[in-house]
Amino acid sequence: MLDAVLLNNVEKVKAELTVLITAENISADQLQEKADTLHALLTLDSPNQNSLEYQAFLRENLQWLQDTIEQVSVLKNQLGVELMQLTKRRKADKIYGENT
Repeated sequence: MLDAVLLNNVEKVKAELTVLITAENISADQLQEKADTLHALLTLDSPNQNSLEYQAFLRENLQWLQDTIEQVSVLKNQLGVELMQLTKRRKADKIYGENT
């Protein structure tokens, strides 16, 4: 059986990462710290490393990570679109201001 403390700690860090990713102001340093913590937890030596339960645990966390990366990519793309629109508006405002 997997260590309950490890499972609890992994879930806690994943929840904290999810909150950080969806926060209004994302701190890259905090994200890096939490990602490093999650990596450390997932790569700890475990006496159950060869068990099917441990392999399922790793697969579940890999799926969570892939889903999270996809979510971050979507947010990044949305931010890129917003930045492009803002740049276009500023350029249009500048041109309009010069012509009036």
